[in-house]
Amino acid sequence: MSRLAAATLVAGLLVVPSTPASAAPVALGGCGWQSGLAKQNTPASIRAGVLKLSVFDPAKLKLNGDVNWNADPFNDPTWQLWFHSLKWMDSLVLSGNPADLTLARRIVTDFMRDRPDPGANTGAWDDHATAMRTSLLVCMWQHGDRDLRNWVTPVIRAHTRVLINRYAGAYNHGTMQSLSLLASGCALRDSSWRKLAASRLANELARSIDKQGAIDEQAPGYAPFIQRLHREGLKHLTACGMPVPRGAAERLDAVDTFAAHATRPGGTFLEIGDTWPDRPNAAMGPHSRWLASGGKKGTAPDETVKVYNAGYVFGRDSWTDTGQQYSLRFGPGRYVHGHNDHLAMTYWADGHDVLVDSGYSGYASDSFREWSRSLAAHNVPIVEGARFSSAASTKLVGRSATADTRTWQLRDSAFAGAERHRTVLVDDAMRLLLVRDDVTSSSRHALQVLWHLDPSWRKERVDNDRRVSRATFLSQDGAYRATVLQIAAPGRKLPAKAATLSRGYVSRERNDKTRDWVVEAHRGAATKQSVITLVLVTPVGVPVSAQWMEGVRGVDRIAITVGTKTRTYDTTRRGGMSPS
Repeated sequence: MSRLAAATLVAGLLVVPSTPASAAPVALGGCGWQSGLAKQNTPASIRAGVLKLSVFDPAKLKLNGDVNWNADPFNDPTWQLWFHSLKWMDSLVLSGNPADLTLARRIVTDFMRDRPDPGANTGAWDDHATAMRTSLLVCMWQHGDRDLRNWVTPVIRAHTRVLINRYAGAYNHGTMQSLSLLASGCALRDSSWRKLAASRLANELARSIDKQGAIDEQAPGYAPFIQRLHREGLKHLTACGMPVPRGAAERLDAVDTFAAHATRPGGTFLEIGDTWPDRPNAAMGPHSRWLASGGKKGTAPDETVKVYNAGYVFGRDSWTDTGQQYSLRFGPGRYVHGHNDHLAMTYWADGHDVLVDSGYSGYASDSFREWSRSLAAHNVPIVEGARFSSAASTKLVGRSATADTRTWQLRDSAFAGAERHRTVLVDDAMRLLLVRDDVTSSSRHALQVLWHLDPSWRKERVDNDRRVSRATFLSQDGAYRATVLQIAAPGRKLPAKAATLSRGYVSRERNDKTRDWVVEAHRGAATKQSVITLVLVTPVGVPVSAQWMEGVRGVDRIAITVGTKTRTYDTTRRGGMSPS
């Protein structure tokens, strides 16, 4: 049978055989796979009872074969996941010292006795931990004699039953399970395991990374990991003699472009979803290499503005001399590592982060974790008193451009009985962000619009009058001013306290809770609300003013003056916004 005739279609990707069926399968998902924990822990350190897991400080534990599996020295679920994965024991298996392999066997025996399978992906049998532990078991099988293989084979089979029957789904945890299932099938020569793993991996690739290269985790910071995981998947499939999806390499290469667009001008990821401001790995591709090298290697992306159907707009005026950069969120409801951030935006201008997302401080299941994912932690309009659905999708319903402006329109019905419509205009010539929020409700509701300032900004003042509300902040060196300005509609007055300040948080590393300022715009209960907000950064001393003027046939005008420059914009309710 020819390779073309043997091809099959899985999850929209053409799957073709990678090697002749007669080739002996090789399991790459055992020893050396996900090796970071093993590199941190030598046989000597393990015997000394010192365990180092990822970014956490070393912990002192008894690791001689009678282990306290309840240990949680940092009160952190991620540390426990690594601990229960047992992947830190790879060094014992690979040392070549029979006594080290014996110790590894004692530790596994102790684990299986003290932590039997509870029948659910929880605790020590969390799906991610179980997948990595299976890899460790395969590693032991690969380096064991007949006696050890006879002992470990039933343990591997017990783990593969969990991988098969308690599949986490088509995202990174499921992919970890599939790679470990593939390794088990290759090592133990079980064709049914290998076929199931290959089918799942093809489906996971198609669902986890779209044709544009956007990942579906709803957290761009996961892009390097997701790309690396699926690149490993292709190598593991090939080594195991299993089919690989045609076009997979091109899809994976596109993740590099997605990651580059999801960075601020300094080259670090925007804190969207569960993302920290790390840099994309240079190995991702030419664009990430360009960012990592400060432009000395690789190439900059071709486009300055990119729309991803997964739910992102990324824009900047230049890759080499950036004056401003922004992001917008839309797309499917919250999923995996996403936050309740639809309609949210970030904004960078004149060398400063201005509007930011709140990031995340880790995966501890507590009230702060819930707040970090909530509406309150993002730059969004909130319909007070209406039930919110995190599963609701947000659509990009309009876009337009001129030589120096871009306008985006987003719309959803995430609040019961209400529609939110956000129009965002970015003006590269005036260097400003102009936002119009229109909310229509079936019953009267108050409206709150939140703007989170980067923690680097110092509060200057808040001035509320009935025509203009202005909140201003100073940069650390006092040379720049960030302004968040609201303007009253024609013939109307702003509330007495149209803008107030509160304190929020930004988390850019584990357990980080750095305070920031939040501008809260308030409107009283009504069935129709419209709020126009101007955000910009100027040198201190440059005057800024704005006026909302009534137009004709429903088209109003906004006049904005920055220093000596004035520009007017046409605007309509639930419609576009453009220079007059």
